[in-house]
Amino acid sequence: MSSPLVTDTRPTDRPAAGPPGLFDQQRLMVAEALSRPLASYYLVLVCGGLLLLVGLIMVQSSSSVYAMVETGNAYYYFGRQAIFLALGLPVAVVLSRCGEWGARVPVLRRWLGTDPAAATERALKAIGWVAMSISLVLLAAVVFTPLGVERNGNRAWLDLGPIEIQPSELAKVALVLWSAAVFATRQRALSRPLRLLVPYLPVSLLVVGLVALEKDFGTMMILAVIVMLQLWFVGAPARVLAALVGAGTVLISGLVVFEVLVQGKLLHVCRVVIWANQMLGTHLGTQGCLISDQPANALLGLATGGWWGVGLGASRQKWGGLYTGAQTDYVFAVLGEEWGLVGSLLVIGLFCVLGYAGLRIAARSDSLFRRVAAAGLTGWLLVQASINVMVALQLLPVAGVPLPFLSYGGSGLMAGLIALGVLLALARQEPAAVAVLTRAPRAKQRWTSVVAAGGR
Repeated sequence: MSSPLVTDTRPTDRPAAGPPGLFDQQRLMVAEALSRPLASYYLVLVCGGLLLLVGLIMVQSSSSVYAMVETGNAYYYFGRQAIFLALGLPVAVVLSRCGEWGARVPVLRRWLGTDPAAATERALKAIGWVAMSISLVLLAAVVFTPLGVERNGNRAWLDLGPIEIQPSELAKVALVLWSAAVFATRQRALSRPLRLLVPYLPVSLLVVGLVALEKDFGTMMILAVIVMLQLWFVGAPARVLAALVGAGTVLISGLVVFEVLVQGKLLHVCRVVIWANQMLGTHLGTQGCLISDQPANALLGLATGGWWGVGLGASRQKWGGLYTGAQTDYVFAVLGEEWGLVGSLLVIGLFCVLGYAGLRIAARSDSLFRRVAAAGLTGWLLVQASINVMVALQLLPVAGVPLPFLSYGGSGLMAGLIALGVLLALARQEPAAVAVLTRAPRAKQRWTSVVAAGGR
C-alpha cells in the first residue's frame, strides 16, 4: 500500500481540460465586470434609467384612454409625469454628487470638509433631518387643515394650488435617511434596546400614525415595514422586533374595528374578504361590500398577454376593466398584457438587479450611516414593488400601493428619483470607488500639466 503522502505519477486516462465553454466565458465576463470599483454605481444608473424609461412609456400607454375620457387629451397624464421627471432628474443628479460638489464650494467646505466620503455623509444626514421635519409638517397639514384632499376614502393629498402632492411618499425616503442618521449618531448605544428605540421609535410611530389618520393603509404598511427593516439592518434584538410586530398587529386590528364599528366603513375589510373568497375559496359574507372586478380584470389582462404580449398600446383592460387603476395600482397588469411574460420578467429582473446593487452598496460601505441608508432604500423599493406585483397577480388583497418608477404619480416619482440619487451617491463612496475617483482627477491634472509644459 502506498503512502497517502506519495504522489501517484502513473498516467491517467482523463482527457486534458479544454478551453472554457460559452457559459463559462460569460460567467467570467460578468464576474470581471462586477469586480470593478464602480460596478455598483453603473448597475444602479442603468437599472434606474431603464425603469424610468419603461415607466414613462407605460404611463402613456395605460392612461391614454382614461385621460381622453376625463380631459379630452390622451397625453394629459404622460405630460404631467414627464414634467415631474424633468424636475426630479436634476434633483437626483445633485444628490448623487452632493458631497463632492459641496466640498468644492468655499462656504460649504468648512462644514462638509474636503474628504468626499465624509462630505457626502454629512450632507445626506442633514438632508435626512430636513426631509423628516418637512414630512411631519406636510403630513400634519393633510390631516388637520382644509388643504387635505380626500379621494377614494383616503385623505392623502395636499392641495398647493397649481399642484397636489402626497407627503406620505416623501415620508418614505425621509424616514430611511433620518433613521440612518440617528443610528449613526448613536452608534455606541445600539446594544441597549431602550437607547436604540429613542428617539427613533416615537418619531417613526408619529409618521405612521399620521398616515393612518389619512386612512391610507397601504402606505401605512409600507412605512411600518421600513421601520422594522431599519431596526433589523442595525441589529436590533429579536425580542424587540417581535414585540413591535405584536404591537403593530394589535394596532392594525384596532384600526379596522374602529373603522367598522364607529365609522361604519367596510372598505379595507371588504378588500380582504373578497380576496379570501376568490383566492382561498372561503365563503365569508360580503353583505355591504362593493364588489370590484378590477383584480379579476388585472389577472385576465396578464393571462391575455401570453409570452410576447398583444403589443404596446393594444391593452383591452385599460378601456374600462381597470377603471382608474390602469396607470396607478394596476400598471403592471397593463404591462403584462401589452409586453407579455417576457416583458414582465424583464421589469422584475430590473428590480432584482437594482436590489442586488443596493445591497451590494450596503455590504461594501465602511460607514454605518451608508450601510443603513443603502439597505433601507433598497428594502423599501423592493418591498413596495413586490406588494404591487403580488396585488396584480391576486396573491394579496388590494393595497393601493403604486409600482415604483412605473405607476403614475408625481410624488411617488420624485421619491423614487431621490432614492436613486442617494444610492448613486453612496455607490461612489465605496472604498474601492473612492480610490479610483480620487486617483482620476490627479491623473487628469498631471496630464494637463504635461500638455501645458509641452506647449511652452
